[in-house]
Amino acid sequence: MKKFTDNDRLQAMAILFTEGLCNSIPFTLASRNIKNWLTMDEWNARRKDTFKIIHRQFVDEDVVLQFPDIWNAEETKSKINSKLGDGFYASLNYDLNNKSQISLPWDPKMIENII
Repeated sequence: MKKFTDNDRLQAMAILFTEGLCNSIPFTLASRNIKNWLTMDEWNARRKDTFKIIHRQFVDEDVVLQFPDIWNAEETKSKINSKLGDGFYASLNYDLNNKSQISLPWDPKMIENII
């Protein structure tokens, strides 16, 4: 199995938390607490569709992701550095749009394993 990087996980989660997909978060969870609002078949179909959408966006070089503005705020940097040591924030080299990772052969099951 491919070893996933933190960038891979962040990229997949950034896609999942976009406005168009955030309502599909429950379908990425392993548990099926559907409480009579979806049949098992409907739940499975929605889950499969959700991962296909994430996969398509994950491998699309035209999809540009960015961190929320608060990630770059001085307050955030200070909080991270105060908990993990001076300069720790600067050592975080996350890239949500890493073309070398995006171009690797990915399939929907791999994306499911990342999440």
